[in-house]
Amino acid sequence: TRSLRLEALEAREVPAAVGALDPSFGTAGLVTPIPGVDLHGTAVTAAGKIVVVGSAGADAFAARFNPDGTPDLT
Repeated sequence: TRSLRLEALEAREVPAAVGALDPSFGTAGLVTPIPGVDLHGTAVTAAGKIVVVGSAGADAFAARFNPDGTPDLT
């Protein structure tokens, strides 16, 4: 025989409305632009780190941020 049971779910909160900035990310939802760097792409790692790549003149540029938008100092 089969029986149905109810289970409590964990709290699920959406930090920002769809299409809006997430105020818990960086400063008010933004990460400060890096002067002199043209950003060309972003990716999110399996660990939730944010990787950005770009160029500064003839030099390549890459940076990694934590999921909350703070610089990843590792």
